[in-house]
Amino acid sequence: MATLTHRRIPGRVRDMPSDFPQVPVQDNETSLDGPREAKAFLYKFSQAVEESDWKSFEGLFAEQCWWKDHLTLTFDKRTIQGRQGISSAWQSLAPQRKPRGFSIAGPGIEMVETPPAFVRMTPQMATLDIPFAFSVSRPDCACVGIAKAIPSASSWKIWVLTTSVVSLKEYPFQPLPRAVTSNDLISPEQRGKATPQGLPHFQEALDAVVIGGGCSGLSNLIMLDSIGANVACFDLGSPGEAWLQRYRSVRLHHPNFMIQLPKYPVPADIASTHLNGAELAQYMSRAVQDLKLPLFAGVKVTSNVFDQERRLWTVSLEEVQSGQTSTVQTRNIIISHGFYFNEDCPVIPEGLKDRGKFSGPVQHTTQFSTTDLYEGKRTVIVGSGNSAHDIAKFLGDNAAVQSVTMLQRSPTAVFDFDTFHPFITALYQGNIPVDTADFLFSQLPLGILRDWMGGAIAELVKSSEKLYSKLEAKGYLIDRKPNFIQRVYEDRVRSIYFDAAGAFDLVLRDRIKIAHGTVVGFTENGLIVKDAETEAERILEADGVVLATGYAKTDLPKQWAKSGFLDAESALQIENMGMPAVDVEGEMIGQVTRSGHPQLYFSGYIFSAARSFSRFVAIQIMADINGQAPEHGLP
Repeated sequence: MATLTHRRIPGRVRDMPSDFPQVPVQDNETSLDGPREAKAFLYKFSQAVEESDWKSFEGLFAEQCWWKDHLTLTFDKRTIQGRQGISSAWQSLAPQRKPRGFSIAGPGIEMVETPPAFVRMTPQMATLDIPFAFSVSRPDCACVGIAKAIPSASSWKIWVLTTSVVSLKEYPFQPLPRAVTSNDLISPEQRGKATPQGLPHFQEALDAVVIGGGCSGLSNLIMLDSIGANVACFDLGSPGEAWLQRYRSVRLHHPNFMIQLPKYPVPADIASTHLNGAELAQYMSRAVQDLKLPLFAGVKVTSNVFDQERRLWTVSLEEVQSGQTSTVQTRNIIISHGFYFNEDCPVIPEGLKDRGKFSGPVQHTTQFSTTDLYEGKRTVIVGSGNSAHDIAKFLGDNAAVQSVTMLQRSPTAVFDFDTFHPFITALYQGNIPVDTADFLFSQLPLGILRDWMGGAIAELVKSSEKLYSKLEAKGYLIDRKPNFIQRVYEDRVRSIYFDAAGAFDLVLRDRIKIAHGTVVGFTENGLIVKDAETEAERILEADGVVLATGYAKTDLPKQWAKSGFLDAESALQIENMGMPAVDVEGEMIGQVTRSGHPQLYFSGYIFSAARSFSRFVAIQIMADINGQAPEHGLP
């Protein structure tokens, strides 16, 4: 059952609290025995917990401190600030969840295969990192944590404590493909099909239905199948088909190790370090086939109606090719079909909704696939984010395209790929397991992450000044102070570009030109553009236009109630996932827990988050269907 008690209170990334304690270099730092100090501190921590000595427990925390929990004691995603608040929470939850068996983690311990160590991050900041394993009850779970402690006058004090569930002890995750038993509703003949196979054939209710078979959907399918749930996934197309339909030059900006599905690393014979659309589709299809996943491609979910008395969903299905329909029943649904980036709701600037006498091709990036329509044409791309740059590079590489101009409305944060890439992928070099990298990547509270990223990006900006000067000479408007975390969590990574494609080279060679202003309409010869400062209007000549203008924030509950995708009562309950937001603790509203509906989960975001999100969803669902989901005791 998804966490339902107390809906999250919206917050803003800019308002999240933060603190970086000053830890200057110590004289004895090189001789500090990190593992011994970590073991001694964890003994004090576990003794205080197991003896319910909450005064001593509180004394182990610094004055400014945080606890970030992923479904251990809270069985929720929570971030609690302050030692009194943290101590009160543990005191409240410990009698039911019974945290115990604390031990130092390291190699061989899932999700924390990193040894304890004293880690210096900057000349003014260092922590004693204490990775540990422990257990909780009701349900019995294997858990891990990492305490980042700082030195005080007499002892170590916790600055940030992060804890995460790993697995249910009674229902551990199993290797795939798993043996099909008599309890499985989906037969071996209907597993492992990456192409349309028709509608499913079974009568009893499933434990879960996953809606959407992209990377997030497949991640949820993998983890639910691995934990032993009766699950099926439905998608309009075959795995990765949406990536094949995008512009042909599309290529992921993150390396294979970082984007891999749970339990299925990218096979070595897919040689590219950064997959293109075709390679990603191939990888996803092979995952379905090799892991024998219960995916039904070419099947559209048309409606979901919840029966309150029976606690079951009726899911209506339509086979895309034949139009045949059927229904299945399920206890839970997991929505993973791109609700943040809704391609059905592209942003079309108001002035461009009527083309008037303009007769050239006009496509939103959701429609753009090849450069064919733009050959021989002066092409303008409206926008300056990732898709705008990638498409500009694609067009610019085609000598048959007469000219390429990118229209900037406001400054863009731009980074040379070779400079930024090592920073963002530092944990994903393959020297630690990917689930450990995921845990470490998510360990900081959002306010601290915001400020840490802000400082790091400021250094990257300094190192990029030579490039920026050259780009500005070509007319680029550059944002040197982006709030990176705000744009990721609230603005769908708006106006940030990492030049993996090599668009900057074409800008510097004048193959891609830069123009400024806001589009207000079409004219026969191109676009009417208004200057941001003078508000004067001018004509930007064009024979073809690509709109790289993003996706609208939508009222998904209202939209789904109107279309019948969700029954009206359920639609009223859910959080609006068409408006990305965080709560006052810095947790993503509606994702993974607290969807608003007790048997509906939202689980879909960036590649690297899909693995941990799918783990948390699978554990909640398996606990629920076996009557082990705990009550949520914290407001």
